[in-house]
Amino acid sequence: LDFEMFEIFKSKIESGLFKDLKSSKIGGNHFRDYVYIALNVNEDKWAEEFIENYSHYLPKELKENNINTAKAFLYLKRKNYDDAVKYIKKLNRKFHIHDLDFYTIQIFAAYDSGNIVECLRVYKIFKEYLNNNSSFPGNIKKGPVNFLKILRILISYKETGNKYLLNEIEQTIENTGE
Repeated sequence: LDFEMFEIFKSKIESGLFKDLKSSKIGGNHFRDYVYIALNVNEDKWAEEFIENYSHYLPKELKENNINTAKAFLYLKRKNYDDAVKYIKKLNRKFHIHDLDFYTIQIFAAYDSGNIVECLRVYKIFKEYLNNNSSFPGNIKKGPVNFLKILRILISYKETGNKYLLNEIEQTIENTGE
């Protein structure tokens, strides 16, 4: 599905249909989606060029957050974890999607770089945020809660090498319904 979405986004841009980047809706617009999907299909060069060539179309109120999030995703994909964290920490968190990106990028960067202590630190803060933030929409809370549950098992596996934990991860994923 990501490859098909990328082809649609790419075709849209090539056809000059990027008016949606100029618009603003609650939480942003589709700029983040273009970059995220491109990176999911390993088109990081395309994503980088998209950020460079199309970010100036963004509305003023979205521009800085969208660029910082996009660059954080790009650097995370390229395993440049310090820059990924540097950019995501510049985020002005106004909406829940910002909070999700803020925490998950830091967690991925710490985990993938082998900094388990930092990963656990951000895990704890993110978990507290989800548990204590009554304004976080319940309909999207299940995904991050499941993510944290799986992350905790992954960290235990990384620390112990207990292969039974891999079965637990698989069961947890199968039982999420997502």
